[in-house]
Amino acid sequence: MTINERLSAMLVTTVAKHGFDATIERLTASGGDLDSTPPAWATVATVKAVWDNPRRLYKGVNDGAPSSMVQRHMTIAYRADLKDPSSGVGLRVLVDGVYCNVISIGQIGEHVGLRLLLDMGTEA
Repeated sequence: MTINERLSAMLVTTVAKHGFDATIERLTASGGDLDSTPPAWATVATVKAVWDNPRRLYKGVNDGAPSSMVQRHMTIAYRADLKDPSSGVGLRVLVDGVYCNVISIGQIGEHVGLRLLLDMGTEA
């Protein structure tokens, strides 16, 4: 059994056991600066996903003031339309009523899965 076949089998088993629904949306039109028009989002897909790690709190400084950002990795099955790291620009994920922006996308194996790094929010 190749590594790719092993990864595929593990992802299928893990998603079946621990998976939850996540809706991926893409920004289709940015909001207006002067007229308060909200941005427009279109659903790309609703997929089964699993969390890769617990939430990680990163502390730092933002404009001279202390701040923190929470990040988390999510794994989904491979999608050709999201395989490039640049395809994560303008994406957000809806999980349990909370929107999280996609920071980056990494590929797992050859056509096995995708690992999304999500911005879970900030605190000032």
